Amino acid sequence: MCSNRCEICFSGHGHIEGVKVASRGIVKDFAFGESIRIEKDSAVIGSCIVRGKNKSGVLFFNTNENSCTNIR
Repeated sequence: MCSNRCEICFSGHGHIEGVKVASRGIVKDFAFGESIRIEKDSAVIGSCIVRGKNKSGVLFFNTNENSCTNIR
């Protein structure tokens, strides 16, 4: 992230249910439907969007509030 001057990193297809956010060495799990405030220097990992053994969802990022929500 630093070498590309990025403040927030997004990754998808994480085979997780909901969202994981990594920031300052701490990783937190969030359920579907939660609105999550994203801080600078965070990595956001969303769930798969296709059928699989875990529940799938779509991640939305609100640029006005620096928050995201993953919905099923």
